[in-house]
Amino acid sequence: MELLGLFYCPRDEKDYLIRLNYLFNNPIKHGYVTNLNDYPFSSFQSYFEKIGRTNLVQQFNDYCEYKSLKIEEDNF
Repeated sequence: MELLGLFYCPRDEKDYLIRLNYLFNNPIKHGYVTNLNDYPFSSFQSYFEKIGRTNLVQQFNDYCEYKSLKIEEDNF
């Protein structure tokens, strides 16, 4: 396995937030939950508490490119 393919450094804040939204959305995308608050293996809840609902909704709206982001994922 090539280790270089496992690491990614965001280029800027926008890139970081798009990928963060992508990661937060993964449990829904893969059908594990329908509500992100219901997924216990994510930092979503603490992030939600830290920045608040209004700011988080704005983040998902401002950086909606996560919906079309294609990242090669491991199939476990």
